[in-house]
Amino acid sequence: MTELILKAEKRENFGGSSAKDILKSGYLPVVVYGPNKKNLDLKVVYGDFMRIFNETGESQVLNLDFEGEKIPVIIHDISKDYLTGSIIHADMYQFNVKHKLIVEVPIHFIGESKAVKEMGAILVRVLDHIKIECLASKTISSIEVDISKLENYNDMILVSDIKLPDGVDVLTEIDQPIVIAKPAKVEAVEDEKLAEPESTDQKTTTQNSEEAKQE
Repeated sequence: MTELILKAEKRENFGGSSAKDILKSGYLPVVVYGPNKKNLDLKVVYGDFMRIFNETGESQVLNLDFEGEKIPVIIHDISKDYLTGSIIHADMYQFNVKHKLIVEVPIHFIGESKAVKEMGAILVRVLDHIKIECLASKTISSIEVDISKLENYNDMILVSDIKLPDGVDVLTEIDQPIVIAKPAKVEAVEDEKLAEPESTDQKTTTQNSEEAKQE
């Protein structure tokens, strides 16, 4: 696994206006925290962060290079501008390398489903990530799910069908479906029911009743 390194610098000023200034200068404000660790208010080059984030998301371990020390972290949370959607802040969790991590790993679908291509089934994606537990050295950036196994209506791939590397434990329920090939919905058109004519016996009874009244 390639080591991911992100150079970090200390942040001197805090608050809303200073955060905007940091962003304008091409940096991203970040906070590093962890058990029995003092919070670190840092900043990283925005472009470098986005390159790593786009590659790993929030599930991969990276090392912050801060004042000559490598700090192992994972990106724990991000904040986005509510208008532009761009990332404006990140929280990073500093962990103990001897302890296992719990992370959510994104699912990438590969292949082509026969049920979809030839039978017109609808591909229903139930999960888009799976929760795993492992040591930092065992973390994975994504999980590939091959949908070519879906050949008929209602075929599905479960969490239990996923093969993960040794040392990686699944925490998501194993009987949970990941993706299902559902039959396409057919809109049935109901014929209007024709009014049933009165039976001969009913007409006769009605006629006799009317005649009796007249008498």
